[in-house]
Amino acid sequence: MLRILTPLALLLLTLTASAQHQPDPKPQAKIVPETLVRSKYVYVGILRADGRIDDRINPATAPEDRQVRDAVETAFRGWKRYIVTLLPDHADLIVLVRKGRLGSVTLSGTPVQLSGGGGRADTRPRSPDDVRRSTDEDLRANRGVTVGAEAGPLVDIMEVHTGPNAGGSDLRLWQRARQEGFTGTPPRLFQQFKDEVEAAAKKLGL
Repeated sequence: MLRILTPLALLLLTLTASAQHQPDPKPQAKIVPETLVRSKYVYVGILRADGRIDDRINPATAPEDRQVRDAVETAFRGWKRYIVTLLPDHADLIVLVRKGRLGSVTLSGTPVQLSGGGGRADTRPRSPDDVRRSTDEDLRANRGVTVGAEAGPLVDIMEVHTGPNAGGSDLRLWQRARQEGFTGTPPRLFQQFKDEVEAAAKKLGL
């Protein structure tokens, strides 16, 4: 019998799997101040729990991650040191952010109750064709519902990687994690990155 997992069960299953297997971190490159200072185009994206970059139009993206991304992107635009691009392939630097949490389940679309639920039961005889037609309509009605679940980490994270426009491999140039890292205006982790880049630029005379 096919069993449908509820969002809570899906979250618990994801948390258990995450505790048993954590993805290997990407190679940590030694900080190269000149790369950070000389870069021009920057893309701000969302870091998923599995280490991948979330699609900007993914309907299952957690709302808190969207808010954090928008806040960091706004801070970069106000800084004016880099040009913010919405196309990661055009970026010299890829900035990834993730709001700390135990786990999350997101639903997108409008859930629709399956036929026959609620109200008085329909006891009229139904032919096999009627049953098949009703089931097809239920599936079409629920096709737009997307369920997503992720687990951890508990702290706010901001990473900076080399982008495709810089050539070469994907290298993580900068990474910081802290509690309440995205509070304030500008966000604390962004301000920390900005301070370090400006200090490097001053030291290099750039």
